[in-house]
Amino acid sequence: MRTALLTGVALVAVAIYANTAAASDCASKDKQAKLSEVSVEQLASLIGKKKVTVIDASGTDTRTEYGVIPGASLLTSSREYAMSELPKDRDANLVFYCGGPMCSAAPKAAKRAVGAGYTQVSVLEAGIKGWVEAGQPVSKPQA
Repeated sequence: MRTALLTGVALVAVAIYANTAAASDCASKDKQAKLSEVSVEQLASLIGKKKVTVIDASGTDTRTEYGVIPGASLLTSSREYAMSELPKDRDANLVFYCGGPMCSAAPKAAKRAVGAGYTQVSVLEAGIKGWVEAGQPVSKPQA
């Protein structure tokens, strides 16, 4: 009877641990899934204060059509970029953007940065289209 009681206690402990670990995993995934968003005005202010690294995750066609935010780093690919394309400082304030709200390149690239340990990662949901519509400056991409 004592063995059965100990076995039962052990099973309860394992079940509690498994549920706690599963809840913790879900919380981590939810935290990674939700990215901070910045507005055009907020990003313009951060750029003016030199407190941000802006990262363009757009494709060549979007860059050619709309231009790029001046000073932005251009990723070679939103999915497969080398981590060396990002600042070495994992605590740097990064804002990713792409074409606009219907484009998924910036969120994908930003989530990849979070997965690599970057702690201050945001997305300009309005994208370059919203940036241009707000009358903010753009530059032509360098070939």
